[in-house]
Amino acid sequence: MCTTLDDTLHHTKHGSESGYRYELGGELSATQREIKKDGTTSVIGRPRSDKGKTRKIDAAKFFQTPKKDTERETALKPNEILTDVFIPTKGLKNATYEVRHRHGLDWPYVTAAVAFQVKNGSVSDARVVLGHVAPVPWPASKAGKVLNGAKIDATSAATCGEAAAEGAKPLSGNAYKVQLVKTAVKRAVIAAAGA
Repeated sequence: MCTTLDDTLHHTKHGSESGYRYELGGELSATQREIKKDGTTSVIGRPRSDKGKTRKIDAAKFFQTPKKDTERETALKPNEILTDVFIPTKGLKNATYEVRHRHGLDWPYVTAAVAFQVKNGSVSDARVVLGHVAPVPWPASKAGKVLNGAKIDATSAATCGEAAAEGAKPLSGNAYKVQLVKTAVKRAVIAAAGA
């Protein structure tokens, strides 16, 4: 199933990540800023706790990898709710590809979202984010770097998919997701190029 970024954002606001799938090493926050730069989220607190004040959170800081059992996967404080998400458009070609067991209400096994610019036939400003592979959306910065400077074809899309899965450490019983990531990224890149 392939959708555009606008469709994905609409769908995502009704759901949440489905949990731990496989672990990728490294620091998340620095890469998040690269992927979601300029985006913001707005949250509002319950009137008794925060007098209903709205606060803005950089999109890159909204999701966070919990380091302790008491930490959350988002920057929301108790009694806060997400009220809006702002992601500026920059003329990027984009697509999302989801691998599902069947259509409908099932969570995808893996999701790959890609965005990039094409200048003179070559890719620049490439970004790749994986869903349903970690507790939070996972930026695959190496995959974006591999794609930069390339011309989009089946080979460059496959190379990008390989880079997205590099360093994956599958948990017991879900090693199959590594191949799904490679395929989802490859198909998302090809779909975005045709957009």
